[in-house]
Amino acid sequence: MPELPEFMNRLNPEPKLEVKEAKHGGYTLKYQGKLFHSQINPGQEGNKIAAQIVSKTIFPRLILLGAGLGHYLQPLVDTFQGKILVVEPNPHIFRSFLDHFSLAKLNPLPLFWVGETLEQLFDRPILKKWMLSGTDIYCQSAYKSAYANFYQQFMARKSTIEGKTLLTFLPREDELAKIFVQINSWEDFLHQPANQREEATLKDGGQQGRVLFMLSEILAKSPR
Repeated sequence: MPELPEFMNRLNPEPKLEVKEAKHGGYTLKYQGKLFHSQINPGQEGNKIAAQIVSKTIFPRLILLGAGLGHYLQPLVDTFQGKILVVEPNPHIFRSFLDHFSLAKLNPLPLFWVGETLEQLFDRPILKKWMLSGTDIYCQSAYKSAYANFYQQFMARKSTIEGKTLLTFLPREDELAKIFVQINSWEDFLHQPANQREEATLKDGGQQGRVLFMLSEILAKSPR
């Protein structure tokens, strides 16, 4: 991506994007008929979203697929004890974000990747490193709807990376057969219904079986 000021200055107006004042202060964003923030109090809504994200995160790395006008980004940076990456697929929305939000408020400053394709994103070594190390992802419902294809493909690629990584931690099939008498082939096992996989692993494997079942749940849903 070109340097940010030049890149932003070359953007033409986006007719499908609307920014309006909210009832109790701040601004709300509407894109392609979808509302990204509260029309009443987007700041209060942002605080609630940030608190929910922090309460559910597991890893010290967080990817935000879109941040809108930044209402939940500020409290998130203030409370999240880790690194944050903001992936904004639409440069026009990011331009609106810059017009209504001061980056100087953010300390530390998150990483911002704007207007990149999935190929460009997943070609970045740091993204692969984050995925392999464990990363939480948050995407608000408006983004999931407005960029459904982008979101679905991003999550599918994430699952593929995680699945390949998890495979390196699994026992060999000959070792599996010794521990779990009902498992003949790992690939066949993944195609079994979840209740059968759970029964097979927990019946014979104890705590190791619980871990194996959890891994199988992720792998069964991951493209391989």
